[in-house]
This record gives sequence, structure tokens and C-alpha cells, in this order.
Amino acid sequence: MARTEAASIAEKLPFDVLCHIFKYYAQTETVEHPLETLFLVCRSWSTAVQDYSCLWSTIVIKFEDLQELKAWERRVPGRLGRCMADSLFTIQIMDLAKTPRRSVEEFKYTITYDKLLGSLAGIDGCHIHRWQKLTAITQLNLRSRLGTYLSYPLPNLEELDVTGIYPTGSPFPYTPMLKRFHSPSRWPSAFPDLTTIEDLGFDHNYIKEENLVNCTSVLKVTTYNAEDAPYCIPAVFPSVTHLCLSWPSGQGDEGEGYLVTPALKHLELCARSREDFYWVIECEGLPLDQVEQATITSKAPLFDNLEDIREGFCALLTVMTGLKTLEVKGSIMRKLVAAMISNEEIESLGEGDSLLDIGGNKVKLDQGVEAY
Repeated sequence: MARTEAASIAEKLPFDVLCHIFKYYAQTETVEHPLETLFLVCRSWSTAVQDYSCLWSTIVIKFEDLQELKAWERRVPGRLGRCMADSLFTIQIMDLAKTPRRSVEEFKYTITYDKLLGSLAGIDGCHIHRWQKLTAITQLNLRSRLGTYLSYPLPNLEELDVTGIYPTGSPFPYTPMLKRFHSPSRWPSAFPDLTTIEDLGFDHNYIKEENLVNCTSVLKVTTYNAEDAPYCIPAVFPSVTHLCLSWPSGQGDEGEGYLVTPALKHLELCARSREDFYWVIECEGLPLDQVEQATITSKAPLFDNLEDIREGFCALLTVMTGLKTLEVKGSIMRKLVAAMISNEEIESLGEGDSLLDIGGNKVKLDQGVEAY
């Protein structure tokens, strides 16, 4: 097709069709081929993409090196300028670096990162009240100015995910709309008011018991364990139905923490040893008999402890008498379940069926038996 003919067709596309094209391009954009490339297609596309304000209010920044980060730092002010005055921002800043950076690079990286945050915050923080969703993930433990910006009132912030950043300042004076807060790594002692939180994720090594007061609305809790230590925080979550645990037994002495979740229905466990399963079983505040859905992952370092994993897994299945759906993830657990089905330790209720007989209880196996 001749270039002029293709351009003619492109110019005749209705605005709603163009919006679908723009959204798709936004999902696949790169530093080399950013959204701004759409301005170059033709005059009608240039006008349409300029007028499609919500395209620019979702800012997804992915980078692997300093040059890519600088490119985004230069590009962001123009994108914010194309948004309507009342647009709320969804911001993702994703560090995709595969190797550690040298100390000199870290210093330059931090300076550029803070310039980028400054653009997103606006002069004197004029944009901060428009932040609705913020995800900031980096491979470094970086002291950035993020805490300074989070110390402004955030009346529209609904979701905050922060990894690898240690904010300075005193964040969260006002977050009345916050529904999701995840911080899988080190975080300062100041936490947002959890009264409105429904989805909470924290590293138990960097949180205090008093940070978890007023958790009456939390429906899902995820615990992280960067220090590989036993779970150590006492916590009561009266409304939690979905609990995600990462190797709660850790390595070393027994922790003093416990969890109480009387409404629990869905348990996710990432286990590295038999002790992780038994930690869950022995936690009196977890009503395992009423769990209806379980997702089990094993990240055991070696296959030589497969028998230990099997023992803990079987013990957990025994006490989850109300289980209806089982999902296993990772090669270790999949091999284990396949072996148990093959050895008829777990009975398949019909060839190719997704139902298993576990202790006389009918349990649906995610993806079906044939996948194993």
C-alpha cells in the first residue's frame, strides 16, 4: 500500500478507534518509541492524541540505565502539560536494571531520580494533590525526596506501592482515600492512617505493632521477609479474608509474632522449608479449617529437601478441611503434586478431571490434573 494511501486511511479513522490504538501503543511504548511518536503519523492523529488527555495522565516509566532515566526526566514535563487541569495521575516508575550499579552511578541516578520526582510533584508540590496511584520500584535502597513529597496532603491518593526507596521526611499527614499500601522493603516509622486501607503489604522486619492499629477495613494482607527472619509482629486483622505469607519461619530463633485473622478464606504461602508449613499450622489465630482457597509456592533452594516440603504440605492439607480450590506454583510444588497423584497419595476423581480427593474432601486443582 502506498504511503499516501495509508496516511489517507489513518486520517479517516474515528476518534474512538484512535483511542483504542493509542491505548495499545501506550502499553507497548519504549524509550526509543514513546507516545510522542504518534504526533508524527499525520495531522489528524497529532490533534487527536493531543486532545486525548487521559493518555498522558497515566505515566509509566521503565528504565534500565541512567540514560534512559534521563530521557524520561526530560519527557515528563511535556506529558503533564497535555493533561487537563483536573486530571488525576497514575504513575509507575519501574527500575528494570539487571545488575548492581557502582557507587558513582548510584549518586548520579539518585540526582536524576529526584529531578523526575520533582517534575511529577510540580513547582511547590502543585501536582501532588492529583496523584491517584503511585508505584515506585527500584533495585537500590535509595534515600530519595519521595518522603518530602509524601509529606504533602494527598487527598486523592488511592494506591501506593514503594520498593527499594527509603523516604526522608515525615510522610502521610492526610491520605483519606488510600486503599492500597505496599512496602516490601525498609520504610520509616511513619505509616499512613490505615483506617481506609483494604490491601496492605509490609515487611514485618520494618514495622512496629503500633503501626498496625485501626486495621479494621483491611481485607488482604501480604507479608514480606527481606531479612529472612522469623515473623515477629503481633497483629490482629478482624476483616482479612486473603492472607499472603512469605517463608514466615525464616531462619534462626523462633519469632514472637502471631497473626489473628478470624475471617480468613484464602491463604497464599511461599515456603522454603517444612518449618514454614508448620508455622502456619501452629499459628492459633489462623482458622485453617475455614480456608476455602489455597495457593502454595515453594522456593526451596535445593531439591534435596523435597521430602521436607512434602511433609509440611501434606500436614497443611490435612488441617484445611474446608478447602475447595488448590493452586500450586513453581516447579518444586508442581513436581510434588504430580508425584503424589501418580503414587495415588492424592486421588484424581476422573481422568482429566480437575477434582481431587484430599482426605475425603473434593478439591478443585487449578489448571486441572492434566496440567501435571
